[in-house]
Parts: sequence; C-alpha cells; structure tokens
Amino acid sequence: MEGIESKVDELEVKNAIIDATHNLGGAISEISNSLAEHNIVVNEVMSGMIVEISASYHKLDLTDEQETYFTNMVEKGSEKMQTAENLLKSIQQKLKEIHNQMESINTISDSGQ
Repeated sequence: MEGIESKVDELEVKNAIIDATHNLGGAISEISNSLAEHNIVVNEVMSGMIVEISASYHKLDLTDEQETYFTNMVEKGSEKMQTAENLLKSIQQKLKEIHNQMESINTISDSGQ
C-alpha cells in the first residue's frame, strides 16, 4: 500500500511540474508579445517626438543652445528607454532558460519511468 501511495505522490509532483512548466511557457509567450508591442509603441512615440521637436525649432525661434538642449534631452530619454528594454530582454531570456531547464527535467523524468 505504501508503494502505491508513494507512486501517487510521485505522479502528483510530476503533474505539478508539468503544469508549472506549461504555465511558465505561457507567461513567457505573453511577456514576449507584450514586449514586442511595447517596443513598437515606444519607437513610434520617440520617432514622433523627434520629428515634432525638430520641426518646431524654426517655429519656436529657439536658439542653438535651446535646440541642443532639447535634442540632448530626447536622446538621453531614448537611451534610458533602450536600457530598460535591454533589461526586460535579459529577464525574458532568463525565464526562457528556466523554462528549458524545467522541460529538460520533465524529459529526464519521463525517460526514467
């Protein structure tokens, strides 16, 4: 009887690992899609801002110093956004690695039965 209970416990753990692996895979897919959409929106916004600011220099009658200030401000903001994007991509990659490890564990577990 203990052998059966042990086997049932083992199967429950295996099913929990399979579910967790599946859920992690789904979460990674959602993150990937959201990150791609986010990047598109951010790039559109930044491009639009750069075009609008560049076009408004003449209308606003800015000095060279003011133009340089606004240009630098936009460039710094763009660089910060790129840094944040790179951090998100790094996290995404780490999650994929964990997912792959979990799938490997499932494969090893399947071959051991």
